[in-house]
Formats: sequence, C-alpha cells, structure tokens
Amino acid sequence: MAFPGVVEEMNLYEPGRWQYAVSRREDVRELHRDTAERPQQILKGNLFVLRDSTREVRFYFLGWGHTRGDGYVWLPKQRILCTGDGAVNGPKNKIVDAWIANWPRVLEKALTFEPLNVLPGHGPSGGPEILTGQIDFLKDLYAGVKEQAKQGKTPEQMHIELPERDKNWVPAGALFTQDIASTYSEITGHKPAGALPHGW
Repeated sequence: MAFPGVVEEMNLYEPGRWQYAVSRREDVRELHRDTAERPQQILKGNLFVLRDSTREVRFYFLGWGHTRGDGYVWLPKQRILCTGDGAVNGPKNKIVDAWIANWPRVLEKALTFEPLNVLPGHGPSGGPEILTGQIDFLKDLYAGVKEQAKQGKTPEQMHIELPERDKNWVPAGALFTQDIASTYSEITGHKPAGALPHGW
C-alpha cells in the first residue's frame, strides 16, 4: 500500500537501486529478487483511514519532501506520528530525491497534528523536536547554499557552516558534500533536486 509517488519513484529508479543494494547487503541478497516489489494497493487522494472497534490509523500524503511519495502514519488517539524518511533523528538521510525547499512545509503540516511521539525513519524515537530539528536543518542548509550560490560559488567551493541547532542532522564528509550539491542543483535548476538528473 502506497501513495502514487512511490510508484513514480520506482519507475524512475528500479531495478537499479535494488541491484545496488543487492551488491552491498546480504539481507537484500537473501531475498533472491531481481527488483523491489511494487505496492499492491495505490492510495487515492491524500488521506486513507483504517478503523476497527478500538483504533483509527490515518495514512497521509502531505506533499513532496524527502521523496515524491512520502507517507505519514498518524494514530490520532495515541498522538503517535510515524514519518518514514520524511523525518529522521540524526544525520541519516539522503536528500538527492527531495524537494528541499518544500520539505520544511511538509513537516510543518505534520506538526499541526501536535504529536506527542514521533517515530522517525531512522534514529531514536522522540517528540516533535525531531520534526522541528529536521525543518531547521533543511532551511539552514538551503539558505546557506543559496547565499554562497549568489556569490558565484560552486558546490566544490562552498564551505557551509550551519548553526549549532543543526548538529544532530549534519552528516559528515562526503554525505554533507552531497547534500550541498543537491541543494545547489535545486536552486540553480529551478526544480526539485529529485526532478533533476542525479545519482544515488
């Protein structure tokens, strides 16, 4: 079960990404598949609700953030939000498929649910500070790259220093270099980074 953007992404990148994972991960090799399995059900609209006598689970599409198919799972009674890779707790996300400028707006919609508990795609669970931390990191990264791009710098010439509040989300070394390059591509290409030619 997935929103349509998941299938769009799979049509763009599979089986290549699956085969990349097979070459590096024993757990994926053990599945003996040539490509990732497609969703069995495509969700229509931006909300799908499951209910039984004790629980309600809502599946939301809030917009293109980390990928064009991001889904969020919300348990309103328990006020638990599951974000998938829409939010992570730590420097654990690739942003090459993202719409970086829009991603904070998506997470701001998620904040309106007023979750007590956030289960991120990677890293330990916590509260809404996971969402606000991811928002701050993305906004600060975008602003830093945009400012240096205005100065005529290329990603290779940029030295981005983000505020202390972002330290939990800033990856080290080549991964941060990739984040800078993806953000630069989005700014100069005038399209979401994930809609531009890119590697993974």
